[in-house]
Amino acid sequence: MDAPSALPLEPAAGYTPAEASHPPSSAACAVMSVAYFRDAAAASAGHGRDAIEILVAAGQPLFYMSYRASAADSKVTAIAAAQRDGCRADAVVITLDRIYFEHRSRLALGKAVPKVPAAYSAADPFVREIGNTLLGDFRAGHIPLGAYLESLAGVLAVHLAAHHCEFQAPTSESVGLPRHKLNRVLAFIAENIAEPVHIRDLAAMVHMSLHHFARMFKHAAGMPPHLYITLERIQLAKALLSDTDLPLVEVAGSVGFQTQGHFTAVFHRYAGITPRAFRLCSRAAQENARPRAAARLDLGARVRKEPDDGACARA
Repeated sequence: MDAPSALPLEPAAGYTPAEASHPPSSAACAVMSVAYFRDAAAASAGHGRDAIEILVAAGQPLFYMSYRASAADSKVTAIAAAQRDGCRADAVVITLDRIYFEHRSRLALGKAVPKVPAAYSAADPFVREIGNTLLGDFRAGHIPLGAYLESLAGVLAVHLAAHHCEFQAPTSESVGLPRHKLNRVLAFIAENIAEPVHIRDLAAMVHMSLHHFARMFKHAAGMPPHLYITLERIQLAKALLSDTDLPLVEVAGSVGFQTQGHFTAVFHRYAGITPRAFRLCSRAAQENARPRAAARLDLGARVRKEPDDGACARA
């Protein structure tokens, strides 16, 4: 593949050469991390394994994506492909947790497991805009907050799955729950999220044995039922922490935890920070977003105005 032609990247507001000498190098949330490199040729993986790796370099129409299954995967990666193509501009390397990527994309798209192709590159204005925005933040010395990165991770996961991934067709042995049964189970979980939800009751609802139901649910939803329930509780807790002033003990009860201590431990395990810290970060992100909203147009609106240059190429 020929080296991509350069596209201009407008400097972020307030960016100066002096600030460029010591820009921040990374930021992360529980499901996504972003590393900044002044030279894409010197980029290295910051996530050991089981992650979707995306590289966006300044001035390049292409982004690079791959699935890093283990720390030993070094030959077929987004970073390796970009370096092979001679990318020398500054770049961001985004890593998305695989389980989160599959969960978000399947909930949004209702399809089978998205399969990330090896050594993949594509011209995509939406992904390029996300990369340019992150590059601008790092250049200007603004470290993206965890709450902001988490919201960005969901949008990016669904977009990549919808436009740049293949979907594995289920085999006869792993069809999973029929759609109407899965919808019934998911609706029951959502309606009873504040109450104890027992897997055996879900299995009985669709007239299956406990073992068979758990296996079929995992094929259909991409994760075991107990993990799905936990992640749904964490997602609802995040919304309550961000959008309400409920005391933490009431947030815990609203999402099915009997004690605040148990809620804090589980939330920290899956979100990477405590509920109180998440609330503070979310409020800070909301405050920072208000003055910047007038200067920065909606990301999706700007991308829709660009000409369609979404042609894809396998590296």
